Amino acid sequence: MVAECEAEHGWAQTRWYETRSDDAGRAAAEHALAAAPAVVMAAGGDGTVRVVAEVMQGTGIPVALVPLCTGNLLARDVGAPLNDIAACVSAAFAGEDRPVDVGVAELEDVSGARRSHTFMVMAGIGLDAEMAESTSTIATRPTGRFGWARIGTRLTLQGLARRSPLSRRLLQQTPDLHALAYVQGTRFEARFDAPHLIELDGDSFGHITRVRVSVRPGALHIRVPVQTIVVEKSTTARLRPSRP
Repeated sequence: MVAECEAEHGWAQTRWYETRSDDAGRAAAEHALAAAPAVVMAAGGDGTVRVVAEVMQGTGIPVALVPLCTGNLLARDVGAPLNDIAACVSAAFAGEDRPVDVGVAELEDVSGARRSHTFMVMAGIGLDAEMAESTSTIATRPTGRFGWARIGTRLTLQGLARRSPLSRRLLQQTPDLHALAYVQGTRFEARFDAPHLIELDGDSFGHITRVRVSVRPGALHIRVPVQTIVVEKSTTARLRPSRP
């Protein structure tokens, strides 16, 4: 399939770099970057896409997504073909580039050690991160967007999110309960008295006591299929000024 697209579009032979069980793709992406590629194809799930983006951001080299797992959050957001590997591969050779923002999370744990990671779709603390942490004990990660509902139900049964008839009645009788605050920005910082779990793009990154989150606008270029716009034929009328 790849060789056919190479020949069709006049590209040189593709180089292949494999991921490892202990590395979702960072080393492979670094080796690919060292070879000065025209485009990098990230074949895998959200974890692979995240680490490849971490390496490729700011380079100007586009990343083509070949979603092979169940979540595929970024692929869904940018409109990459799902369950169609041939279309994804074709887009890598003949698609168009779309700049996307990259999130950066600077994490600090209880020992004071700091580390920085990127994320492409979401970062979560609390119940959201508990959901990501609990997937490590499940054979298959949640499928698609609605797969997380199944994990949420499991957490409720485990006691992480308590549910009772009384709590349901209270919530139903308080429609104006403002349990969440929605804000927008390009930089946030949060500190915690007790360590909290954090997740990035659905992967758990352990317990932290402090996090700084920022956005790098357009730092990564994603190669997607060319968008075809169909314009329906219509009858047009030209108006001429009337003669005196």
